[in-house]
Formats: sequence, structure tokens, C-alpha cells
Amino acid sequence: MNAEKVRELIGQGLERDKTGAYSVQNVLDLVEAHQAELIVLKDSVAVWNVLDKPQTRTAHIWIVAGDLDELESGALPHIISKSRELGATKLTVSGRRGWIRVLRKYGMTEASTAGVMDL
Repeated sequence: MNAEKVRELIGQGLERDKTGAYSVQNVLDLVEAHQAELIVLKDSVAVWNVLDKPQTRTAHIWIVAGDLDELESGALPHIISKSRELGATKLTVSGRRGWIRVLRKYGMTEASTAGVMDL
């Protein structure tokens, strides 16, 4: 996949966020600074990182875009394995509910719903 398509897919993932907290370039900067990992597959991308919280180390998938089947078979096994290696005890995902439905067979449950309002 070329760099333009990667940027396009990251942008699609960010469109679902609705907070406007990150631009595509912000995401790429975090990846370059090793604060997030970008997984590029044939027709999809995923961005994830590990968050240290007071009670847990949590792996968090915060951008997914493209083919869900490809993400499930290509990105998810890597993220789970690497998360365990890094000492994460939880895996969270934000984005479309469809992604959570795909992950139910792995034990993922919906934990909360987030809303956003412009101020």
C-alpha cells in the first residue's frame, strides 16, 4: 500500500472519532516517535499503543480502517501478542461498534459509550 492510501485510511479512521483531537500528520508523528504503532496491511490500517493507567497497563486500538476481516486476521493477532509481551493486561478499542462485534468471539465486551459535544 502506498503512503497516500495509508494517509487516506488513517483519515477515514479519524473521521469516526468526531473529537478532532488528531490530524493524520499528528498520528504519523506519534508513530515516528514510537508512541504508537501503525500496522499497514493490504487493504487496511490499524493504529494502537499501550497506555499506563494507575491500575492497569492497557493496549488500546484507536484507529482501524479498511477491511475488518483483514484487520482481524492480520492486525489483531500481532496486537494481542505484542500487548502481552509489553505487559498489558487489558485490550480496549475505540471506533465503530462493528469492530467490537467482530472481537466478541475473543472475549471483547462493550464497556462504555462515549459522546462528544462542541463547546
